[in-house]
Amino acid sequence: MAVSGTLKQLLDAGLIAEDDEIRYTEVRRGTVHMGRIDADGLIHTDKGVGTSPSTALRQLVNYSMNGWKYWTHVATGKTLAELRAEMGSQQ
Repeated sequence: MAVSGTLKQLLDAGLIAEDDEIRYTEVRRGTVHMGRIDADGLIHTDKGVGTSPSTALRQLVNYSMNGWKYWTHVATGKTLAELRAEMGSQQ
C-alpha cells in the first residue's frame, strides 16, 4: 500500500520542523544539494522554491526523481519517505 502525505502534514505531526534542512547527495556528480523546509511545507533551495520534494529535487538535478525517497532529513538521518511512513503508522 502506498503511503501518502505532504510536508505540511509532517510539520503538523511534529516529525519535522520549520527551517529543518534536507540533503540529497548526487553521487555521480559528487554534489551535495541542500534544502530548507518552511512553515508552509515548501522547500527552499539555491534554485528556488519547490512545492513538493520531487519538484525541489528536479529543479536542482534537472531530471525527475522521487524526492520523498532521495531527500534525507538532516536532523534525523531519515528519508522523507521514512518520515511519511512513520506519520502513517501514527494515524
